[in-house]
Amino acid sequence: MSAISALEELYGLQGASLDQEQQCLERLLEAVGEGTIQAVADPAEQQWFEFVSYVFNRRFGWSENSAASATKEEQMLEMDSRAKKRINDTLDQVLVMLKRAPLQAKVLAAFARWAPSSHKPVVRQRSFFFVYEWVKRQGNQDQDFQSQAATTMETLVKVIILSLSDVWSATRKAAAEKLEGVAKLLLLDQVHVVLEQILDTYAETSAGDDNKDDWKVKEGCLLGLTGLLRVLNG
Repeated sequence: MSAISALEELYGLQGASLDQEQQCLERLLEAVGEGTIQAVADPAEQQWFEFVSYVFNRRFGWSENSAASATKEEQMLEMDSRAKKRINDTLDQVLVMLKRAPLQAKVLAAFARWAPSSHKPVVRQRSFFFVYEWVKRQGNQDQDFQSQAATTMETLVKVIILSLSDVWSATRKAAAEKLEGVAKLLLLDQVHVVLEQILDTYAETSAGDDNKDDWKVKEGCLLGLTGLLRVLNG
């Protein structure tokens, strides 16, 4: 089975059994092999949006499924810890596979579009963390990282601002810490791009209509600025 066929099968999994889901994930990993999804399939941005939504909701959404809101399938899965572990382990392999790929604007755009639509704080947080970890991995291992960063900077900054503006305090604080580590891998002018966008976000929030969550955005911006200034002064 090709990677494209495996992805299309994955998108149509609604109502499938847990065994079918597991088998589909295994077929995807087999189709990609030691390569990347981008190299063997190159999905469009909408497909990436659907893929990101599925992977992160499925892998990290368990803890946020209340008894009242959980679907019948989710309730059954909670009772089958072995099935849950198998799917989690396989999804972890999928995430490792994704991190092997160079940074790509349309994949980052899928994260930037999907994260604000997620109402699950843990799932949102883990998606932001994945992007930071992905950037760090590429920065530490790929000699072409600066070229990757240059072509994806606009979209990467969107994800950074979203993570610093998240309504969950734990996400804002952790994102600022992770941003500091990423900034050390960027060129000086790229750090300035991030810095300027954070300053613009803070100014726009201050100048706009009062909103009960504005202080959260400002706090996240200040946390991010503090980390960037440490990098610039280091």
